[in-house]
Amino acid sequence: MGHGPAERLLEIDVIAEREDQHRPETVGQFVFQTARPPETSCAPSWATAFLHRIASSHGLTDEDFAVLDHRSHRCESAAARWLWWVVVSISLPAHQGTASAALTRLSVNVAHRVGLPRDEFGHLLGLAPEHLGDDLCRPPAATINHIAELTVAHAPWTDVAQLLTQQAVVGALGVWDYLITCAPTPLEGIKDAAASFAVVADTATETLTVTEDGEKVIIGHLNHAHLANQAACAVRGFALGLYRQRLSQAAGRPVLPLRVSLAARAPRRHDTLTELYGTAAIDFEAPSSSLTFLAADLEIPNPLTQPGLPHVLRQVAERQLTTATPLYDWLHLFRRTLSVAHTQGTSTLAAVAQRMTISARTLQRRLEDHGTTWNAELEVLRRTQITQLLQETDYGVDAIAARTGYKDGRSLRRAVHRWYGTTPSALRDMNASSSG
Repeated sequence: MGHGPAERLLEIDVIAEREDQHRPETVGQFVFQTARPPETSCAPSWATAFLHRIASSHGLTDEDFAVLDHRSHRCESAAARWLWWVVVSISLPAHQGTASAALTRLSVNVAHRVGLPRDEFGHLLGLAPEHLGDDLCRPPAATINHIAELTVAHAPWTDVAQLLTQQAVVGALGVWDYLITCAPTPLEGIKDAAASFAVVADTATETLTVTEDGEKVIIGHLNHAHLANQAACAVRGFALGLYRQRLSQAAGRPVLPLRVSLAARAPRRHDTLTELYGTAAIDFEAPSSSLTFLAADLEIPNPLTQPGLPHVLRQVAERQLTTATPLYDWLHLFRRTLSVAHTQGTSTLAAVAQRMTISARTLQRRLEDHGTTWNAELEVLRRTQITQLLQETDYGVDAIAARTGYKDGRSLRRAVHRWYGTTPSALRDMNASSSG
């Protein structure tokens, strides 16, 4: 990974100390709007759930979480501790170790095209239809890597790179594509795409850079795998092909690089890559992969851009990343499946087990192996949904009970009191007063 726990904690300490001194009001408001601060009797359960949610959303280990939680207690007040944790949540790299469902779908599509049997990779985490088809799910990057390794065993890495680029039509990678093709110029678009690279890729292992050097612009792609790694070569080759393809689409005409540098050993035949990049000027075994363009070619006005659209797309990209569900392990996968089933009104043990293609008994056993139970997970999901409905809607207690699987408003009131030590109306009033 680009940042280990020690480096991340050091960076967080510096930022947290600065924010703890100044406590900007806008950040403080954010704290009160996103999670109940520990000023009420409901603090312990809420605090633990909130802090664990922050930790798990960034793929932290239990050891990382324990260190962070210990450090948060140095804050003098409860409000300061919550502010510290919000700073932590916005300082950690987002969803490292995962990639977008769109990129995963593309990998699966190409695997099929080279004749890779589904049963060789269909069991991998994140490939169930409800996850692969959900753009708010982020399958593990390890899943894509494994598929790439299997794919290059069936076809040369150069062919795989070309297939990936050909199948990556505009929109295949979601909003990230439109950041480039709808920008005022190709250069502005690739800069936005680099800033939002985490929306589509795993930034722990892949990096997109844009360097302006006088009359030239260098689009770089860094992947730390060895030059001899065929799967990594396919990914690098595809990345450069994709960047050139999107830049050409934004310019409205083919954009040809002056030079291509590729962190891969030279293949026996170059014709596929020559076609992919539009040039035979390819330097192999480079330290990193890059495309060098004339700056003037990337500053061509995009005839399809619309005023204000790039700003909207950047906001959509940011929201997609912050609301995504990373599927780091089996428990994340289960929780996402349960959430989808609950939304569709089918959150029974049998229905969820069927979605995960295992028996109900196996599902319960695996939950026990992860230190939890079916009833506990269902209650956490209902608690989150009920709290959100109380804070963000004006639905009555009976209506919320019906929406969340409780028999009636009385059952829901008992549950809220058990969780927070207060009533639904009091919980709603506290949120209204803190955000007002």
